Amino acid sequence: MPTSVILHNVTKLFGRLRAVDAFSLEVSRRTIFGLLSPNGAGKTTLVNILTTLIRPTSGEVFVESHSTLTQAQAVRAIIGVVPQLNNLDRYLTARVNLVLCTPGCTVWLLRYTTGALMSCWI
Repeated sequence: MPTSVILHNVTKLFGRLRAVDAFSLEVSRRTIFGLLSPNGAGKTTLVNILTTLIRPTSGEVFVESHSTLTQAQAVRAIIGVVPQLNNLDRYLTARVNLVLCTPGCTVWLLRYTTGALMSCWI
């Protein structure tokens, strides 16, 4: 099965703190994947790297074959992130907030809320 996410030997240093140390992972397309670990293990740092918010100190990261280092705009165009805490814009409609948080899956989310579940993996 084709690979959707690749992290190869990703390391992230914040000064002398090693937040992520030579982490590697491949996630196949059409896979639901959960990243679980104890507090302080580097999950947030990995998500920030995957979403192009920060750059790894070393290593390579690809999302749908796009490098987060050299093709960050393309990566951001195909991903959606829903953070743990509510940070929705209260001045936007629910529909617009969904569009901002879930590119590619907005139809699925909107139709699911009305009871007509459709897959976003078309």
